[in-house]
Amino acid sequence: MSAMRNIYLSGFLVSIAVGRAFAFQAEEATIESVQSAIRSGEITCKGVVEAYVARARAYNGVCTALVTADGASIKPVPGIVRAGKPLVFPTRTVKASALFPDMDKYQGMRVGIPDAGQINALETLNIRGERSVTCKGRFDAHPSTGPLPKDAPAVCEKFRQQPDAVERAAELDAQYGRNPDLRKLPMYCVVAAFKDPYDTRDMRTTSSNDVNFAMDVPPFDSTVVAELRAKGAIIHAKSAAHEFNGGSGAAIGGNLAMIGICEQSGASCQGPASRNGTALILTTRGIIPDNGGIGNQWFNDRAGIHARTLVDAAKVLDALKDPERGYHDPRDPFTALPRALIPEQPYASFLVGDAALKGGKKPLKGMRIAILREHMVKKTRNHEAISDQIDAEIKKVLRDQLGAELVETVTPRFPDDPSVPNLKYGFTDRYLIERGDSRVTDWAAWVANARFRQSSSDAGAKNWVLFKDHTAEGKAERLARSQVARMALQRVMYENRI
Repeated sequence: MSAMRNIYLSGFLVSIAVGRAFAFQAEEATIESVQSAIRSGEITCKGVVEAYVARARAYNGVCTALVTADGASIKPVPGIVRAGKPLVFPTRTVKASALFPDMDKYQGMRVGIPDAGQINALETLNIRGERSVTCKGRFDAHPSTGPLPKDAPAVCEKFRQQPDAVERAAELDAQYGRNPDLRKLPMYCVVAAFKDPYDTRDMRTTSSNDVNFAMDVPPFDSTVVAELRAKGAIIHAKSAAHEFNGGSGAAIGGNLAMIGICEQSGASCQGPASRNGTALILTTRGIIPDNGGIGNQWFNDRAGIHARTLVDAAKVLDALKDPERGYHDPRDPFTALPRALIPEQPYASFLVGDAALKGGKKPLKGMRIAILREHMVKKTRNHEAISDQIDAEIKKVLRDQLGAELVETVTPRFPDDPSVPNLKYGFTDRYLIERGDSRVTDWAAWVANARFRQSSSDAGAKNWVLFKDHTAEGKAERLARSQVARMALQRVMYENRI
């Protein structure tokens, strides 16, 4: 047995084993590396969690400054406590005219601080005393410290009985030591961050909106949280996001958590993944249980998985499968999927490693994969920076190395790639494409050349031409469109054998 020695990482006490090489580090850690380090005695689960808390204390801070009219300094203000220390906001501001000549059109802006050494990735950490606003500080004291202060809200007594992330890790160490049952607990000591629409019974949940709940911590977990908790994951933090939107990509890219559960309405999982160099699995709607706080919208939202590697993301997807219900969740009607969509074998079993490529083997030979060019249009500088790189990687990895056959959709805003065959049709007006009329080529041309019998029909058709906001109110209409889109996608896949 090795003796234990205490060290300090960014001011946080961490215990490690003395007498053996200390190989574990939080940077770029994977599920396998964490669990291997625990089983070999290099570190404890508590030590793993403490290492991530130490990283949050060192790096999870303010990285933007205010934009003001005159660029003058402002008075210092106290920040909320994260990972045991308060945020420090910069007092120096940036003069608006240095960025925009027409500064009167802008207000309440922020600008990134060059080389800040900080990343605003985690909003709330599961640390006693700071995991709730209702029960903060002394109102979340450990039960062993005695009665709560008399002015503590009554709900805090029950709440403080729950261990925080570090305490939960210590409980796992006491129960399993170096020999956790990884078949029963495949997420053992996996440090997880969640977007705030996902309810957590031991952390503040307000959908990233500063809501004055009587009790800001919900009494239950959302299903995705409950499943990962039951499989041994450490419910570590809530990832920073805009009200009701955003993702966990920065937290994973910055190694402030091992895995993250994001939520996508538009591109809130895909965007953070591409910008932070993280792997993403965003499944067909209904495979990952998706229920939670007020920010969750059944009609067009879906859950996704951010991880350092695709292997880890696949392991998380497998862990979300309930032993009895499978992926069905009584609280999410979209999980009532045909069983044919769910493979009998774990998703991780289909991963292809380097060994499968030896001898010139092509493990994806015979598989047809479609490239959706609608998602690669260069609308912004960000698209310009990444679209060509993504296109090159798709061809190099999926086609040249793995042997898949590629096909692509056709959109006027993306040049047709002569090296990739086209789909029979894409997501534009199929009927009009097949008809091939020289005048009426799309819906706008249809309306312009139509004569309606009723003025209401004429107005309705013109409104559809002008309609741009896919997030407008009207849940029934949004539901109908989302279902039609899914059927259209399925038909594209069927007809092109994708």
